[in-house]
Amino acid sequence: MKESKAITIPNVHQETLDWDGIYQSMLPRVFNYFLYRTGDLSIAQDLAGTTFERAWSKKARYRSDLASAQTWIFGIARNVFREYLRESRKRLSSLVPFEQGTQHSDGFDRDSEDTKILLRRLIAMLPEKDQELVALKYGAGLNNREIAGFLHLTESNVGTRLFRTVESLRKQMEENHER
Repeated sequence: MKESKAITIPNVHQETLDWDGIYQSMLPRVFNYFLYRTGDLSIAQDLAGTTFERAWSKKARYRSDLASAQTWIFGIARNVFREYLRESRKRLSSLVPFEQGTQHSDGFDRDSEDTKILLRRLIAMLPEKDQELVALKYGAGLNNREIAGFLHLTESNVGTRLFRTVESLRKQMEENHER
């Protein structure tokens, strides 16, 4: 009988991660990403929780040679958000349009709140790719290099697209305030 030698290859790409540290450092960024994408505090909390539950349950699949822990977690977050969108298409399509010229007679200054509402609605009208850029930059606080690696774009492309998107939003905001 011939003896066969099985080759066992240790998983050299598996890294022991400091999950407490990752959770503490990434939770605010993941939460802000979802808050930017949904505009709803409780939904953002739920989606952030779902993201970290999935990361924890799939931690054995993490490979440090393929991506940083941050990139891996944001990949999970993006998938969680896509699932959320699929499940709530009806809710998103029933947004109440912003009514211009609405007068409030109670004396409270609503310029700041109205501006936030208008900005959220303008962002929601952007193409999905631009919404993603805005959420990753301003919600998650990622820099252009991190976004570029995450979305498989060049850093220059990310900067250009963000600049154009922000300029477009700024112009629309100014046009609305002039009315």
